[in-house]
Amino acid sequence: NRQYVFQNAWRDDELNLCQVDAERETRTKLWSRPNAVERWSPFAAYVANDGKHVILRDTSCDWGFDQVLVFLSDQGAILRSYDLRELLTQKDVLDIEFSADAWSYPGWFSFLHDDQLFALVVRKGITLCFDVATGEQIDLTEELRSEIHALAERDVSAMLDDSSPRNREAGAGLAESLKIRALAPDLIPLLQDRSVTSSRGTSGEMCDFYGVQVAAAKALASFSPREAVPLIEAQLSNSTRAVRYELLNIMQNLDNGDYGFRTNSEFAYLLDVWHRLERSPLEDVSQFATRAVAALESAQYFYDHPQDLEHTEADVRYRDVEVV
Repeated sequence: NRQYVFQNAWRDDELNLCQVDAERETRTKLWSRPNAVERWSPFAAYVANDGKHVILRDTSCDWGFDQVLVFLSDQGAILRSYDLRELLTQKDVLDIEFSADAWSYPGWFSFLHDDQLFALVVRKGITLCFDVATGEQIDLTEELRSEIHALAERDVSAMLDDSSPRNREAGAGLAESLKIRALAPDLIPLLQDRSVTSSRGTSGEMCDFYGVQVAAAKALASFSPREAVPLIEAQLSNSTRAVRYELLNIMQNLDNGDYGFRTNSEFAYLLDVWHRLERSPLEDVSQFATRAVAALESAQYFYDHPQDLEHTEADVRYRDVEVV
């Protein structure tokens, strides 16, 4: 509600909560305390609308380590803090397949029920909820879980429709990370969103990068690969080299295991796609597809294509020599 400002004084290693009077242009300090974690300042802070509670998330430069959530009282006292081992089960960690520093990004965080509860949804849809007054984690009923997911979906949907390309890109990233499959219809039009979000160097040239398009493609591919692949393939001819590289990587990663390509995988239909793309008039697409086919078909491919020892792409020649 813009009535409070949480100050993170790096030099003084001090945390302050101030109330703002916009008309008088003044700030009144409500409390001050030493940093909640010794080594680093918090990465993010969430202030209740009445200013009585503050929740600190992660530590700058050290996400996922030390205390990842700290609940503070109306006087800045620590009510409860959590390290990552208290929040995620071993199954969560194995399912998510991420390093500790990325546990909460991208993620959705919000107060609920007139600031009585604080909820979060992070990768793979992992959902947690806390009592703001005590900082204690509460058991989720199906009703509460559904409410939290509906609110997260509402907020992410609004991001996808935002006028800012950066927000649309972030929204697509959140939809993918939180596994909000219901937003697939909203993501499909974004495959044609060619808003330039940055520039990237590829093969010695700088290209416009369509961050919204790439993020939408990644989200759709994670939801339903078979439906997403032809939609992504259709965008290759109208994209820059840098964007094509990312779109091709999204398709390639659908067939990746821990140690590279999975032969005999459930995504074997991709082989037909790569064979088709080998005939693309776009040289970078054709070369990428050749590498993908070679990886999937392994040694047999090179026995059948000895001419690839003279291929223009160094990666193809290297793999050919390695197999021989």
